[in-house]
Amino acid sequence: MTTDPDPAADTDDTNTASAGRDASTDAGNDPTSAVDDSATGGHDPMTDGGGATAGAGPTFTDLDWDEHAGAGIVVTRTALAFVGSLLALSAVFLYDYLFVAPGLVLVGSWNPTIIDWLSLLSIVVLFFYVALPLARRPRLTKQYWADLRERRGATLSLAYLAVFTVAGLLGPRLWGHPRVAPRGFEVATRGEPSSLPPFWAAGSMDVRRYCPTGAVDGLCHGTLIHPLGTTPIGQDVLAYVFAGARLALEVTVITAVILVPIATVVGTVAAYYGGRVDVVLMRYVDLQQAVPAFVVYLMVMFLYGPSVVALILLFGLFDWDRIARRVRNDAARRRDAGYVLAAESAGARRVDVIRRHLVPNVSGTVIAGLTTQVPFVLIMEATFSYLGVVDDDVGSWGYAVAVGLESSNAFTWWAYVFPALALFLTALAINQLGTALYEVLQPRQRNVE
Repeated sequence: MTTDPDPAADTDDTNTASAGRDASTDAGNDPTSAVDDSATGGHDPMTDGGGATAGAGPTFTDLDWDEHAGAGIVVTRTALAFVGSLLALSAVFLYDYLFVAPGLVLVGSWNPTIIDWLSLLSIVVLFFYVALPLARRPRLTKQYWADLRERRGATLSLAYLAVFTVAGLLGPRLWGHPRVAPRGFEVATRGEPSSLPPFWAAGSMDVRRYCPTGAVDGLCHGTLIHPLGTTPIGQDVLAYVFAGARLALEVTVITAVILVPIATVVGTVAAYYGGRVDVVLMRYVDLQQAVPAFVVYLMVMFLYGPSVVALILLFGLFDWDRIARRVRNDAARRRDAGYVLAAESAGARRVDVIRRHLVPNVSGTVIAGLTTQVPFVLIMEATFSYLGVVDDDVGSWGYAVAVGLESSNAFTWWAYVFPALALFLTALAINQLGTALYEVLQPRQRNVE
């Protein structure tokens, strides 16, 4: 179902740097983007000499060496705003936790859960370290967007994910959250529209079902009140789809915010330092791969009970090993690239070389690994929900499929097909978009192929 672009096939150590579209080329207050243009602007300052061309950027003799001499940590307005946002979010969380009684709402009708708070934290991180840097580089962002639009699969995936995001954010609030019923119920109580087909279809009547639209020739026709129909226990299928989209969206952002920093730091540090540091970090990665995250979750579940929060956190903390190994392999090939050697010769600190030069140039590898890992986590969450080893009240697509299958038959296919289809399309769209983003961020490799 999914494709897995392997950056290990890229044999050009400077494919991103020499293409002139490195994410680290834009200077500014963003701590992740303050990079000398000469490092990635298409010419190596170590070889250009003193010949400068108008508009081509600074050459070796024009570099401000004091900027690279390790002048210390500079606190930017972006960093201050990020810390301030975290403090404000923490203050609201503590108020809700300490002073708002369980069951009461915090604002309006909103009663946030732990998953909601983790999602808000993840959104803050994504805003400051993904959305804001892209907004500060309009020319680079427009180039990425133009490249993406050339790929029909990426455009369709992006359109679907936009609908998926809106459905996850607004759907449960507009359509309501499905009522969770004990597993094993086969029929709804009297008066509920059980096994109602989608609005364009009709299903056979039986003596146990109430048909709000009225039976015609022994058939119960669907209605726009329940566009995707209802389950045999009277639950709205569209409400299940919206609730599952909300949970899948939260799983995606939380997992991404946990996976990416850990995998990127481990991979780039191992590649840059090499030697014993590389050996120790990669041996730990091997050890972590020997104990999969789902095994860790099963042990935690038997000790403390099922919890979707524990599932998300454990997969984020113990399932980044494959991404880290791929990042390490990609960064190792860039260790002796011209822009890295130039920064080292200028006296840049090792942490600055990693942060300003290695990390931006392995972004394609990170995205490729992330968009393979996130669908896997979504499928694992749905699988655990299907098996009943995660809370049933979180509205997972896996729970919807389980309820639909155990209380349905071939004539009520809509009860489980639509949640399963939503899961499949979401996983496929994330993976396909990731493949396209990797190609966009690796221009030289794409041209060679």
